[in-house]
Amino acid sequence: MGVPNTFVAGTTISSSQMNANFNNVTETAALTSGIDPRQLLMWRDGLTRQNIANPGNFARIAVLGDSRASSYFGGYVYTSNSLRSWPVALAKRLNRDTGLAVAYDSWWGATRGVAGTVGETTDSRIANSGWSQGTTKGPGGALFNTASVGSTLSFTTAQAIDTIDVIYYGAGGGSFTVSVDGGTTPLNTSRVSWSGGGVDGGRTESPFTNTAFTATISGTVMTVSAVASGTLAVGQRIRKVVITPATGTTVTEYGTISTLGTGTGGTGTYNMSASNTVGSATAMIGTTLATTMSCNFGTSGDNSTSYVRRRVMASGTNLGFDDTNFGAAGVKTITLKSTVGGCNVLGVAGYNSANPQVQMHQLSWVGATTASWGDGTTAPTAMQFWGVMRPDLTIIDIGTNDMTDNLGQASAAAGQALATTYLDTIVGVRGISGALRYGDVMFVVPFDQAVSVVAQDQQISWQNFIRDYATSKGLPYYDMQARMVSYANIGLSNGTKGTEPGWYADGTHFYDPGHQDYANGLARAVDWM
Repeated sequence: MGVPNTFVAGTTISSSQMNANFNNVTETAALTSGIDPRQLLMWRDGLTRQNIANPGNFARIAVLGDSRASSYFGGYVYTSNSLRSWPVALAKRLNRDTGLAVAYDSWWGATRGVAGTVGETTDSRIANSGWSQGTTKGPGGALFNTASVGSTLSFTTAQAIDTIDVIYYGAGGGSFTVSVDGGTTPLNTSRVSWSGGGVDGGRTESPFTNTAFTATISGTVMTVSAVASGTLAVGQRIRKVVITPATGTTVTEYGTISTLGTGTGGTGTYNMSASNTVGSATAMIGTTLATTMSCNFGTSGDNSTSYVRRRVMASGTNLGFDDTNFGAAGVKTITLKSTVGGCNVLGVAGYNSANPQVQMHQLSWVGATTASWGDGTTAPTAMQFWGVMRPDLTIIDIGTNDMTDNLGQASAAAGQALATTYLDTIVGVRGISGALRYGDVMFVVPFDQAVSVVAQDQQISWQNFIRDYATSKGLPYYDMQARMVSYANIGLSNGTKGTEPGWYADGTHFYDPGHQDYANGLARAVDWM
C-alpha cells in the first residue's frame, strides 16, 4: 500500500493520525526472506486447534527479546510498560483479526537481567512486599527471591481467568504458598512438571498422594472396608473417578475427611465434611493435596537444576488441578507468600481453561543478548524453560545489544562467531532440542540505532548476520530494518514522554505507536489475517 500524500517528511504528525494510518507504512519484498511464512506449520497447527471447541486447546507464543520488546528502558519508565509492549499489542491484534481469545496475563522475571529496579516498577499488575530481584536469571530477567518469611508478591490479572500456572526454580531451599483474592486458605497446586537440569524434557509428575480404597457413606460417616494402597488421613479429599472411552473422566466429590472415627488410616469409619449416600461398596480415592511450593523439589540429578510448574484452577473435573477456593472465572489477584525464605520464583501465567485460546508469553529483559539465552553455563538455563512452556512459535527479537559491543569481542566477525554458538543452542534441532523441539521459530532483524551508539557498518554487519543465520537454518525472518527505513518517508520522529508521542523514544526504543506498528508488521509476516 502506498504512502498517503497527507504525510510530508519533516512535518509533525499527531498520534490520532498515526493511529489511523498504522497500515500505510510501505511494505517491500525485503521484509521477509524467500521462505513462505506459511511454512510455520507447527504454529499454524496450533492455531487450527483453536477452531475446535475443546477446552484446554492452547497455542503458545514465546517472545525472546530485549528492552525494546519489554518496553522498559531508562528514559521510558511507566508502571504499565509491560502492557504497552509490542508482544501485548500483537496479542490484541491477533484477537481482533481472528476472533480467538488471546491470553497475555503472564509475568516472567523482573524485567531486568542485572541488579537494579524490581519489575513491579514496570508492570502495574505486580505488587511487592518483601521480595527482591535475585541474582539468578531466567526468561524475563532476574528471578524474584525472598529471605523473609511472610513476605508477599501479588499479581492482579487484566483479563478474566480460572487457571494459573506458577513457575519457580526447583532447588536452592525455601517454600511459599499461593492464595487468591486476599484469601487466607492456600490453594492446592497439586500437579507439577519440570525441565531437567541436563535436558529440557518437560516431564510430568504428581506430587500429591492418592489412597485407593473401597467404602460406603451414610450421611457424614464413611465406612472403609478395604484399602488397596496408601493411608487415609484427616484433610484428604474423597472422590470417585470413573474413566470411560465414551464419556472421558467423571469425578464425583464426597468432601474431605474432617476427623477420624474408628479408622486410623486403614479400614474403619471416618467423619466427613459433607453428607452423602453411597449404599454399596464403591472404589474411591483419597487425595492429600499439596498447598506449599517447595524449592527443594529435587536434591540430585535433573530435579536439582529445574524449573517447576504448579497449576491450580477453578473446581471441576480436572483431577489434581482444581480447588474450590479459586472461584469462578474472573479478574483475580494471585498472592505468593513466603513460608521459608530462599525461593526463586520466575512468575505466574493466568488464563481461562474453558476457552480455546492463544497464550502470549513475554520473555524479554533489559540488556538481553544471544549469550543471555544461549550460554548454558548457569542453572537454571533460560532454555530449560521451554520444557515447561512448549511454545508453538518462538519469535527471536535479540541482536541489538550484541551489535553494540560485538559481544565483547574484538570485531564483529568474532562476535558473530560466538553468537552463532549461542543461537544454535537457542534454536536447537527440530523435534530434538531447543525451541525447535516444541514448535516453530522466526527471527526479527534488528533495525538501526543512533550512529553515535553503534557505527553504521557494524550495524549493517549484524543485521546481515541475523538474515544469513535464519536463512541457513531454513527459518523465516521479518526484516524490521527494512520496515523502519520506510518510516522516513512519512516524517516520523522521536516523541517526548508525557506529551505527543512519535514512533521512537530515542531512536532505538518505542513509544506506543511504534509498539503497535511493530506488532502490525509481525502480524502480516506470519499471515494471521
